Amino acid sequence: MWYTSRKYTRLSPVTNLHQRFAKLPKMTTPRMFADDTNLTAVVKTLGEAEERARVDLRNVHKLLSLNKLSSNIVKTEYSLIASRHKINTIEIQPTVKINNSQLVKE
Repeated sequence: MWYTSRKYTRLSPVTNLHQRFAKLPKMTTPRMFADDTNLTAVVKTLGEAEERARVDLRNVHKLLSLNKLSSNIVKTEYSLIASRHKINTIEIQPTVKINNSQLVKE
């Protein structure tokens, strides 16, 4: 059972997980819709984007594992949003992984 402090309002496990998940990412902004979640990072360099994604994806994976849940890594993708010129001048594609599984670029 889960209870909030002082108010003693009973929370379901799903609500509790949702609240903890919303506070989890430290380097990205989470956006949740039904059963989909986006982590957004606004950065100046590709290396910074990789680092932020790596840290928060690791934290999300840990939270899911602790609650005996998993993400569907096969369906998990990442995307880069920038000007066409910047996207076309990227020489090395970023390495984004969850639990040693490479994510596919959208």
